[in-house]
Amino acid sequence: MGLSRLGASSLSDLGSSLPRMRNELSTMQTLKPIYAHSFDLFRDHGTAHKLMKYEVAEVLWGQLLGLVYPYIEEWKEFLKENEKPKKAITQDVWGMFFQFMQVTIENKAAVNTVIEEGVWPVLIEDFAKYLKTKFKL
Repeated sequence: MGLSRLGASSLSDLGSSLPRMRNELSTMQTLKPIYAHSFDLFRDHGTAHKLMKYEVAEVLWGQLLGLVYPYIEEWKEFLKENEKPKKAITQDVWGMFFQFMQVTIENKAAVNTVIEEGVWPVLIEDFAKYLKTKFKL
């Protein structure tokens, strides 16, 4: 059943379907629910809090957003330089980062709005400032 839902009847079919599936991940319509669900799937289930280990989040950001977000490497670089998220990423930061990504893909100048609004998680506001400084946005 699982393979047929992916448009494959064998493992070799699945292998040839991978480029198509990767291409589908580059559309926000497909990517958004997968991204949202991935937090629950990969979060640390050993704690009462909804947290994802930083190392897991870093890999997922690269895999899920690497094709669509032009600043994904800057995000990962920023996180490595920043002491705040070294252990875990909260569900709030996970979800709001996707929204931040969407806003800044559509309009790079929106980085300034994020800074001015003050309603984003501090980590994302700090990243907006980082982008503004680095790219003179």
